[in-house]
Amino acid sequence: MSQAASSRPAGSDRHRMGWGRTVFFVLLCLLIAYGTYDTVREQWPLLRTDMAVQDRAQPAPNARVLEGSCRTFRLFLTRCEATLEASARPGASWQRRVAYDYFGSFDERPVRVLLDPQQPELLTTDAALDRLRNRLVAQVFAGLFGATCLVAAVVLLVRRLR
Repeated sequence: MSQAASSRPAGSDRHRMGWGRTVFFVLLCLLIAYGTYDTVREQWPLLRTDMAVQDRAQPAPNARVLEGSCRTFRLFLTRCEATLEASARPGASWQRRVAYDYFGSFDERPVRVLLDPQQPELLTTDAALDRLRNRLVAQVFAGLFGATCLVAAVVLLVRRLR
């Protein structure tokens, strides 16, 4: 028996993960981190424009929701997606694809399309503006969760390489 092996207390390697588990958990953490990054990357521009137009938003004339749906995941996270269309005058129309993530379940209700008169291409909905703070908290939470997963992956790798 080598001297290095005999100097360790018995059972010290019992809780140490093997390479297979380490790789699995690192890949899982990286996948979760990428998923949250992708969600925040998609949501943040919509959130920023909704924050910018929230005080000036007005019902859009001749506006409609071309298609839209909401789904609740795990009883607490809801995602709504829609394609909005509005026309202010003949020949001038705008379309915008939107997606909103927020905490809580969705309620079945009619949705009004809103626009900023100064920037009519920035279409949004009253439901999105009603849940603006909730959406912001959801994105901050997603970003922190993704960052935590990324740090966990690095820590797992560093510990395994020692």
